[in-house]
Amino acid sequence: MPGVVSVFPNKKRSLHTTHSWDFMGLSTNAEAEIPGLSTKNQENVIVGFIDTGIWPESPSFRDHGMPPVPKRWRGQCQRGVVNSPSSFTCNSSGHGSHTASIAAGRLVRNMTFRGLGTGSGRGGAPMARIAVYKACWDYGCYDADILAAFDDAISDGVDIISVSLGPNYPQGGYFSDAISIGSFHATSKGILVVSSAGNAGRQGSATNLAPWMLTVAAGTTDRSFVSYIRLENGTFIMGESLSTHHMKTSVRTISASEANAGFFTPYQSSSLDRTKVRGKILVCRHAEDSYESRISKSMNVKKAGAAGMILIDEMGDHVASQFVLPGIAALVKSLHPSWSPSAIKSAIMTTATVLDTKRKTIKTDPNGRIATPFDLGSGFMDPIKVLNPGIIFDAQPEDYKSFLCSIGYDDRSLHLVTGDNSTCSHRASSSVTSLNYPAITVPCLKKSYLVTRTVTNVGNPRSTYRAIVSAPRGINVTVNPEVIVFENYGAVKTFTVSFHVDVPPPVAARKQQHVRPLALFGAPRTRKSLPLFLFPEMPGVVSVFPNKKRSLHTTHSWDFMGLSTNAEAEIPGLSTKNQENVIVGFIDTGIWPESPSFRDHGMPPVPKRWRGQCQRGVVNSPSSFTCNRKIIGGRYYLNGFQTEEGGSGKTTITFISPRDSSGHGSHTASIAAGRLVRNMTFRGLGTGSGRGGAPMARIAVYKACWDYGCYDADILAAFDDAISDGVDIISVSLGPNYPQGGYFSDAISIGSFHATSKGILVVSSAGNAGRQGSATNLAPWMLTVAAGTTDRSFVSYIRLENGTFIMGESLSTHHMKTSVRTISASEANAGFFTPYQSSSLDRTKVRGKILVCRHAEDSYESRISKSMNVKKAGAAGMILIDEMGDHVASQFVLPGTSIGKEMGDRILSYTSSTSTMILPAKTITGFRDAPQVAAFSSRGPNSLTPEILKPDVTAPGLNILAAWSPAKNNMHFNILSGTSMACPHVTGIAALVKSLHPSWSPSAIKSAIMTTATVLDTKRKTIKTDPNGRIATPFDLGSGFMDPIKVLNPGIIFDAQPEDYKSFLCSIGYDDRSLHLVTGDNSTCSHRASSSVTSLNYPAITVPCLKKSYLVTRTVTNVGNPRSTYRAIVSAPRGINVTVNPEVIVFENYGAVKTFTVSFHVDVPPPGYAFGSLSWHGRDAQLTMPLVVKV
Repeated sequence: MPGVVSVFPNKKRSLHTTHSWDFMGLSTNAEAEIPGLSTKNQENVIVGFIDTGIWPESPSFRDHGMPPVPKRWRGQCQRGVVNSPSSFTCNSSGHGSHTASIAAGRLVRNMTFRGLGTGSGRGGAPMARIAVYKACWDYGCYDADILAAFDDAISDGVDIISVSLGPNYPQGGYFSDAISIGSFHATSKGILVVSSAGNAGRQGSATNLAPWMLTVAAGTTDRSFVSYIRLENGTFIMGESLSTHHMKTSVRTISASEANAGFFTPYQSSSLDRTKVRGKILVCRHAEDSYESRISKSMNVKKAGAAGMILIDEMGDHVASQFVLPGIAALVKSLHPSWSPSAIKSAIMTTATVLDTKRKTIKTDPNGRIATPFDLGSGFMDPIKVLNPGIIFDAQPEDYKSFLCSIGYDDRSLHLVTGDNSTCSHRASSSVTSLNYPAITVPCLKKSYLVTRTVTNVGNPRSTYRAIVSAPRGINVTVNPEVIVFENYGAVKTFTVSFHVDVPPPVAARKQQHVRPLALFGAPRTRKSLPLFLFPEMPGVVSVFPNKKRSLHTTHSWDFMGLSTNAEAEIPGLSTKNQENVIVGFIDTGIWPESPSFRDHGMPPVPKRWRGQCQRGVVNSPSSFTCNRKIIGGRYYLNGFQTEEGGSGKTTITFISPRDSSGHGSHTASIAAGRLVRNMTFRGLGTGSGRGGAPMARIAVYKACWDYGCYDADILAAFDDAISDGVDIISVSLGPNYPQGGYFSDAISIGSFHATSKGILVVSSAGNAGRQGSATNLAPWMLTVAAGTTDRSFVSYIRLENGTFIMGESLSTHHMKTSVRTISASEANAGFFTPYQSSSLDRTKVRGKILVCRHAEDSYESRISKSMNVKKAGAAGMILIDEMGDHVASQFVLPGTSIGKEMGDRILSYTSSTSTMILPAKTITGFRDAPQVAAFSSRGPNSLTPEILKPDVTAPGLNILAAWSPAKNNMHFNILSGTSMACPHVTGIAALVKSLHPSWSPSAIKSAIMTTATVLDTKRKTIKTDPNGRIATPFDLGSGFMDPIKVLNPGIIFDAQPEDYKSFLCSIGYDDRSLHLVTGDNSTCSHRASSSVTSLNYPAITVPCLKKSYLVTRTVTNVGNPRSTYRAIVSAPRGINVTVNPEVIVFENYGAVKTFTVSFHVDVPPPGYAFGSLSWHGRDAQLTMPLVVKV
């Protein structure tokens, strides 16, 4: 019939049925992070499983902590019959659940099978998404269902398809089974298909043979499940089993042949003589291929009355009567989302190893023969090296079409397959070996043969590869060229491999080359298999978006910045008594109202203009919440959270009220506006008087964040209420993950736009990713804060046996009574041991010693988890080598401290022979130059609009002591680090500015904070970045480190009104309709004067693409001395000529407005971004704005 590719029977397919990830060197943590490589994009990778379905309630498939489903997903969730055993929810043979959990299962602690293999288990890509296509049932899988599954998977938008099933061997043609057809079309759509090779165990029995599929053989690990047989003479014989049954006494053993025949029918217990069998151990033979037949045999032996069973396994396959690659493919896809299926396949194949853990050649089970490529393909997969293969063998759909032509397809058959106008007649003639496959097989070498391959550089832009050949026996192999040199990433090079028969080899051979930038391996006489390895020398809707989860960006700080630590935060010469009329809204995790930081003693009545509520929760319950004259409002938001967190409902929520259960909200609120607390301390550390920046300001709480995160629907509702209630400032210590989406694809950008339009300043945190371009909360109407350090440290000294002291950082106040031996974690296991498994440590080696561990994870909590497991293993103490060098003082549950990599190496050099003591932590000041930009603080440039500088300003965010919720660890105060802590510092100062200048707009307050910031530390040296000491740029610290005194008198400001932000939106592509939907008024872009992004009156100038010359205009308003003069002083970016006109601005009145232009001209094009500044010096004030230019 027209359009039919091929007609074939609806055949039945068989399911090809993990200590595996740790065996391969992949860390067993919750996110499968690889040190030095970011695989956090897993959550955007969708893996489709065509199998027997899945058991959604399994802990391996819980969605705790996972962000919303990717927008591109187009699939369905067929729920079956509701309220029946078939009911299914998205978030029965078991095979599908097993395969899916191996590839993409979440971390499950204490995973076990009847007490065997107990430990933490997870899939290779535990944060990847799973899409289930149940095409297999209890009696098998049929082609019609498999084809339909492939079709849906392709349409739904999966990235990888896992198919742990296949045809029986020998396999028919490529288009006589559904898997070959479905995988061809999947590959043509950029979807990698990973399949199993089959379980026949015989030469030539592999199936799923199409070159566009990645076909996987099975290997062993170093874990066995053993059961010993104890003979009467005391001899022990080791067997393999999953049986945990106990025998109370020894019994007689008899052969099955005594009761019947050795190969008795496994499904008939009647074939055994029960009189002979009862109470004895029966010895049986097993030669069937089926795993189930072993179980059936044991059931019949038990039914016959035997006490036990010994099975003589004639296959010797070491199966202890019980699919890794899709997980690794998902990790590769997360790191390299643009790679084609063949590129991923190439990376997996070419980085595989042919050596076992003892560096010996891999052998086959059970005979111990050296494995050939026909046994293991390119080798045993390496999940670390695969992420950075250096070069790849790429192939496109057109190449597979050429392959089909080369094996005999004509124009008609090719057209029926592809559905397009592709032909073979107009295609250059090619051989099967022309396919750019990452292996070379010449099955019939006559005398000489030439094969061409093409490689693409995906590693270091400038790299060189040298060919090293291990030729098949009797074959001369020449590679041309022998050296490949790349100059650029993505560069393509071609080489040829020439084969010439010298002496025809009589048998299969595979030579090893242990060090090989290019190795070619050979095989049989008439077939030569050569795997290739290379290594480097609706109306009214503003926008519709998922209800995304937002992350919380987690005080010797005020005195460090020069703000007096008194109860009212009075500034000499300036009155800030109006604080009590400033209302600050906090969108966070709530607040602990009983904290001394929030008492209302001495505060006047609540301002009459306040329109907010105090939602009290359930009275006389732990959730009960009360407001006072300090905390004047409290609301909570659950709809978004409960929608996304599914069936957890209110049962998993500690406090259904504005009460804080996590501590974060209490901490941030007290930093900004906490009352004076005397003797504030954390376990004796940082003791002193502490308070917020605006201690008399009012607090309104909007609890939109819960223990599992903050969702957009709740955040939007919180903004809406805060605006309606009458707050003056909104503090938001949370944000989207980077890279951030558009300004109107997240609640914070939308909510802050409407807040700013109502005259409310929104202060936000920049994020804690610590990488270039990772800053979030990028909208110009927000004030975005980076984190800096102070001059206070919490240190713990390590005393070595020779009297040397090494300083570490810690919050541990535990005492050690004596010095003990120090050992490296590598002696007990591995340096990067899984922090969730104390079982990964050898307790005998660890007990009573100090363990030196490495830490490369981003998570602060994992440090605590690691210390808990070190203590559980019996260690006396812990030294953590912090490879990030972020100076975050960590909590430990035993004597412990963190040190940098350099000091860590020094400690490790002593460990073999010395005793060491860790002293309790104490507080010191002045040890380090300060401030610096914290290592974890997210950096610019702005990934959405490079013309807008982000972050805007820096404030203290490292090791900040503030209020806490005793519901979390029974503490009233805590020390935390993060831009979450930096944000409320700026919020507090913004409240002071608002109290002094109540009529100022949000942009005026923002301008004052930015232009009075400093780029010098306390020693008048340029501020640097942590940990490398590099000079900080505006991408690190924005305009500089906030100055809480100068900000109150900036002299002149850069003001902007809501109309200016509307013009900004027009300049970045908004049209009349989209602008109207945002503003809700009659604003248009078509009747607005055309402007560029740089026209926004921002207190910084960024020109991200300077061609030759560029002119920028700015307007300043006098808010200082009515009669004042300011002179421009320029520090030009390197290679750029900067001219300011006029150079002198003279004001005659308060509120007068003046305009100036800044002209940029390229003299000598600088590499990358160049940085400078423009300062305006007056008699009473000085302000500075950053200049950022890229040619």
